[in-house]
Amino acid sequence: MQLSLVELFPELNKGLFLDIFAKMTLDPRTRKPTLTTLNGQRVPGDFKIRCQHKYIGQFPEGTIYKLDVRLVNYKKGKPYFSAVQNRRIQRALEFFDHNMRIQRGFSPAVSVSTRMLQRRVELG
Repeated sequence: MQLSLVELFPELNKGLFLDIFAKMTLDPRTRKPTLTTLNGQRVPGDFKIRCQHKYIGQFPEGTIYKLDVRLVNYKKGKPYFSAVQNRRIQRALEFFDHNMRIQRGFSPAVSVSTRMLQRRVELG
């Protein structure tokens, strides 16, 4: 995982985070694609990320994206992230196999290599 520039330069605002991984899901209320952060990063998990829907809606639900975000803290509401550059939102290369399985309609829970190992064990 790449460290954020915020840690290297303390004079920067602690509201900018680089190379954050997010998963695309459909909002159950509006049925529009939304991004939420993945757990295990230097940012809280399951935080919503505001971005333009047209840049993330072209791939199926479950696709993992990598983007830079800015923390938005409103006094009246819950904090959330906002994409820094909407046009530069790209699918994450680190999750290439996962994203390809999602696109082809396979279950993301079991990888191809895991299936091959199971077959080898069964065959002896």
